[in-house]
Amino acid sequence: VSLCKTLRLLYHNYFYLSIFFVSCVSVDRYLAIVHPLRSVVLLGRRQTCFLCAIIWAISMVISVPVAHMTLLQHCPGDNNRTVCTLYMLLDDTEESLPYSICCTTIGFLLPLNSICYCCLRSIRELRLRSRRPTVHLHRNKRGRLRLTRVLTAVLTLFALFYLPYHLSRNAAIVMHAMYLGRPAVWQPLDLVFCLEICLCSLNTCVNPLFTCFVGRQFRKGFRIPLGSLGCSFGRVNDSNQR
Repeated sequence: VSLCKTLRLLYHNYFYLSIFFVSCVSVDRYLAIVHPLRSVVLLGRRQTCFLCAIIWAISMVISVPVAHMTLLQHCPGDNNRTVCTLYMLLDDTEESLPYSICCTTIGFLLPLNSICYCCLRSIRELRLRSRRPTVHLHRNKRGRLRLTRVLTAVLTLFALFYLPYHLSRNAAIVMHAMYLGRPAVWQPLDLVFCLEICLCSLNTCVNPLFTCFVGRQFRKGFRIPLGSLGCSFGRVNDSNQR
């Protein structure tokens, strides 16, 4: 039972850690594009470590109830087989539904809003800069176009992976509450939700590689547009992002 609860707790924790850190990357890019001088002060090594510790703490706190709601159940007709249940698929939704809505709000909607704001403001700033006369106009235009594509990809992939998961999770819990004892009604939605879990789990594993790729592409495209700020600022900004 302890292993079952620990596994569910850690999975839930790392799932929302992935979302929170993607949000932090978006905020980091936003500050570097819209407020480049301020980002050097705000994104030092000490501040970054402190922020990571806060994110870990928040993610762990909102994941603790998962261990309480996780149960180890025996399969009917097979006494030798037990299942580590998902809290969102339990028939008793008195705790699971409010908790799922709370996690959706704190762990998804708030990060989604921050990512949308940061990406859209950054894209707008890049478009405004493209209209200003610069010395290396062609190279600057290519760099800004690359950054715009990267920011658009981050926002699109985040919404495509995590929005269907949260919608199907809450819908599955609601169906369990409305049609208690009628598995023929809610089993198709449970299957959809389980498929979404697999997809999001894959995305959570790929996120570190994607973040590394985004960081490289960002630095490559960001050096030229901000060349006018001086080489010293570019070296400090690169060291902070690494």
